[in-house]
Amino acid sequence: MNKVNHNDELVIILAAGIGSRLKPLTDDLPKCLVPVSGKPLLSLSTAQLKKAGLENILVIGGHKCEMLEKEGYNVVQNSEYQNSNMVWSLTKAIDYIKNASCEYVLVHYGDIIVSHRNILLLRERGEEFSLLADKRWKELWQLRMTYYLSDVETFKTKQNKLIELGKKVNDENDVEAQYMGIIRIETKLLYQMLSEFKAEVDENPGDSQKLRNMFMTDFIQKYIDRGGIVTPIYINGGWLELDTLDDLSLYESSKGDTYFKEILSG
Repeated sequence: MNKVNHNDELVIILAAGIGSRLKPLTDDLPKCLVPVSGKPLLSLSTAQLKKAGLENILVIGGHKCEMLEKEGYNVVQNSEYQNSNMVWSLTKAIDYIKNASCEYVLVHYGDIIVSHRNILLLRERGEEFSLLADKRWKELWQLRMTYYLSDVETFKTKQNKLIELGKKVNDENDVEAQYMGIIRIETKLLYQMLSEFKAEVDENPGDSQKLRNMFMTDFIQKYIDRGGIVTPIYINGGWLELDTLDDLSLYESSKGDTYFKEILSG
């Protein structure tokens, strides 16, 4: 494993999942290495991160993790990837977070590409915990699927602070924006949250498997419910999520479209 330079803001890319809805492409590849417009998804997303001044990138791998290492990425493995979710994957980076000298950590899902301009918007803000949220989400989701409300989740705010995230949607008005899977959080706060989470898993063996399968949205909501403040940073498009073969077909057919052009150009 390569040594991480802790002088720069740390980016942690969560890329341990199997990517079952992209089979058969993910039979032999990690989801984040599936090619989009001729380039691996991870290559495109890291290119945008680097344009935003972020070079210190750590990938949490799982499925076909060895292929990420062969590609030269700095990788920590979640060997329990088949029986856990993103929050548990993030705990695998806890030693890096503990020893990091940077003030902030940026957490980035492995199946998204976000324009460097949007990442810069997030980096410009000084809140202890913030996340990107797309106001233009409906346009993208209508391109991706017919019954889009079955896929989106609630996003509610009060006085520009997030109060609800990740619940089932009954009314489109409950989706003020779309959480994209990219957050920026003070390093000390993230270390504290993950340490408490790991302790909870250890102290509750009967619920340990359920906790290991916790979604990131539930982890964030838990923090909010305890009085934590999460600030949304709003954008209008300039990102994509690769989840299905239909998504891939859409992006391939639309690679010249202004909606995707910038982020698919690398």
